[in-house]
Amino acid sequence: MANVLKVEKGKKPSYLLVTGQINVAGGYGGQRPAHSLCYVADANSGEVAAFTFPWAKAATTAGVAQASEMKPIGKWKLRNIGGQ
Repeated sequence: MANVLKVEKGKKPSYLLVTGQINVAGGYGGQRPAHSLCYVADANSGEVAAFTFPWAKAATTAGVAQASEMKPIGKWKLRNIGGQ
């Protein structure tokens, strides 16, 4: 998370995680983004990022576990802290 939500020097991040759903059309290489999102917010900086992960129907059908890194799909500033 720290790679996407840049931690301000001298400050300790305070993360909040909330899950949600997204409807995504298309994909590539037999994969598409999952219908799930993880929103991660840093309460100290006010930055928020949304993450998803690749999902393969063939793996689900075969009963194979899917493990992959979360991929950031968006980032924004939720609020300004200290007039920044």
